[in-house]
Amino acid sequence: MIEQALGSRQEFFVQRAGGYGYQVKPGQLRACLEELSTGTATLNQQCASGFFAFERACASHVFPRAQALKGQLVGPITLACSLFAEERAFLFEESHLDAVSRLVEHLALWQMYLLQQWKLPVICFLDEPCLALLTREPFQQEAGRAIQALRKVIATMQAAGILVGNTGPHGFCLRVFAYQ
Repeated sequence: MIEQALGSRQEFFVQRAGGYGYQVKPGQLRACLEELSTGTATLNQQCASGFFAFERACASHVFPRAQALKGQLVGPITLACSLFAEERAFLFEESHLDAVSRLVEHLALWQMYLLQQWKLPVICFLDEPCLALLTREPFQQEAGRAIQALRKVIATMQAAGILVGNTGPHGFCLRVFAYQ
């Protein structure tokens, strides 16, 4: 799901040698943050083939009795916990968390815009397995800011008419957020 969200932005990262996630390439942080914040946010066929297969199936009327359509993306907390600059997770830097949150917002809106063309309600789940980390140090110090970022992403999606759900650790549905 990390690779799906990053798409072509993977060019800014290398897989971390001593752990999980991706490290920003040396000298690329500023350009990376700019691209995350303001770049064109779309999924691409190479990294998100399942979404495009689902879209083709919808267009071919494979689901004639569907009453809603569901999209799914990595949430901002999990993405920010999986990206690193100088061995420090993006979650710990406000500007980095903001950039990741904007990317997730833009990807969700793009995905939902495509799904809304079939005139069915759209629900989008944000996968947040790293939500569980917010109860432990050193992540606990960032919990308030991280939850605020998640709430902002959810509010943006709801403002666009998207019903938002959240999956946490182990893939369990934590909550479907009601329209405000």
